[in-house]
Amino acid sequence: MSTASADIVVFSKERRPVLVVDVRGGSMYDTVESAAGLLRSLLAHQLLPSAPFFMLATPTQLFLWPRDGTSDDVPKFAAATKAVLDNYGSKRLQTDRLRSGALEFVIFFWLADLASGVRSPSPVSAADRMLLESGLFTYIQGGTADFDVEL
Repeated sequence: MSTASADIVVFSKERRPVLVVDVRGGSMYDTVESAAGLLRSLLAHQLLPSAPFFMLATPTQLFLWPRDGTSDDVPKFAAATKAVLDNYGSKRLQTDRLRSGALEFVIFFWLADLASGVRSPSPVSAADRMLLESGLFTYIQGGTADFDVEL
């Protein structure tokens, strides 16, 4: 049985993997086309753990795919990363200089807080709305998040 690793995995309250997150620094994957190309490559090389949702997080964009058999298409949902950075990072962070490690912490704490109920999704946050509109938030409620997970 082969395993694949993920930067972040969010689990349901039953401890089932629901969301796999790949965090990428820089601006190489900031368009829906380049994000879809990365997902196709990850799938082709079997580098993506199995979960109902996949998210690509970049310093400027969050892309979300439900894994419904058409996952190599462009992302079904997208939102700017700015609101998450403003809430969990620093409003002075410059996205062009943000390292992937710092971004990984920010994304982790955002998702962990939402999953555990530390905070509720904000309807004014496009990133939070993306989780609500996709149905992902329902799956992660009461769950947990982990770093560097092998599935």
